[in-house]
Amino acid sequence: MVDSIDIPIIDFHAHICDPNSISQVIDIFFSRYLNTYLNVDTYEKYIQLRSTVKNARDEEERKIKMEYLSTFSRNLGLDSLRARFEEQLLTIPVFREFLRYIAKSHSCAPDIISIDKAISEDLKNPLKYHTDVLKREKIIRVILDLFGETTISDNFPKEKANWVYRIDKMLQPSWVIDKGFNSLNQVNEYIINDLNTVIKKGCIGFKSAMTYSRTVEVSNPTKKQAKDALQKLLNSPNISGKYLITYQDYLIRQMLIESGSLNVPFLFHFGPGGPGPRPDSRNLDPDGFRIILDDPAMRKTRIVILHCGYPYTEKAAIMGYQYPNFYIDLSIPKFFGGYLNRCLMTLLQITPHQKLFYGSDAYHTPETYAFDAYFFKKNLKNVLMQLKKRYSITDDEINTIYRRILYENAKEFLNLKI
Repeated sequence: MVDSIDIPIIDFHAHICDPNSISQVIDIFFSRYLNTYLNVDTYEKYIQLRSTVKNARDEEERKIKMEYLSTFSRNLGLDSLRARFEEQLLTIPVFREFLRYIAKSHSCAPDIISIDKAISEDLKNPLKYHTDVLKREKIIRVILDLFGETTISDNFPKEKANWVYRIDKMLQPSWVIDKGFNSLNQVNEYIINDLNTVIKKGCIGFKSAMTYSRTVEVSNPTKKQAKDALQKLLNSPNISGKYLITYQDYLIRQMLIESGSLNVPFLFHFGPGGPGPRPDSRNLDPDGFRIILDDPAMRKTRIVILHCGYPYTEKAAIMGYQYPNFYIDLSIPKFFGGYLNRCLMTLLQITPHQKLFYGSDAYHTPETYAFDAYFFKKNLKNVLMQLKKRYSITDDEINTIYRRILYENAKEFLNLKI
């Protein structure tokens, strides 16, 4: 039997959550959903009105801006669409369990209105709210994606945080123009210095979300090819295609090699994201990593594929078995409950468990840190019990796997001083 009472948790991948009510979280999801429903101009107007509400200087101004937004929404019939969207969310079993979990933690009824009322006071003190939620499920450390920033928000307990650094902005020609660079040497020198600087500031890894726009298949262009591609991009900003890929591939390789030299991992976003336009699933095939993993220059570079390698978990599991420097984070999107079970069953039968890390991908509300930990522990226990019956695994072995995935693997891999 799995004994989880005293096992602390390291959350390998998450974000700092804004102090949102559950209704506000649904509004965020709905606004993204509208990106595929409204035409471009109307959607931009809607987002602009939402922004004016959020940035209002005081309550009186907020009410006025809110009335503008409400009138705009009613005229487009968005109120009824929002109601249907919420109704659809409530048909998802894991979302209903999410509400029940929060309600139990706050001693209220498991409906959105009751929960919003119960957590309203907590939302006024985000730092305390974060701290209390983490304590609820014994989460002692969270590895945060700061979206390219290098300081942790005062809303999060800094003593419980480490962070990784997003590199994607440096892959864009627009960034080169903003910096005033005109040569590949300038770009490359700045990037290498920047990566070293953030490590000195406390960064423990790098991250790319390139799969939102392209595949992870990285070729090996020469420096001359990269120079020529950059000049084409700077001279003709509307050009992209092969020139952009060539330029990016060169820089990504330099960053990956530097990651290995600095002995910090390189994380790659996978997974579908929430409602609205998200990565093309063809960008998420981990086979693209084989070019990198088979390259002798990358032997020191540790690559972590986030979100179970969704939707290609079986491929990711096999690669975790085949390559010593390939690891897998388990922060599957939280409302894919059935898929989490299948992922765990697949990974635990193929990939060595020492290469798997629990993660939440917490976002939008602090409650997701705790709920994801609770939900993951429950599912991991269920899968381990099935594997115990199938393979005659001992209780001690089961407890070792459970503890390693929740805590020990991340501690050792990231060299955390806990």
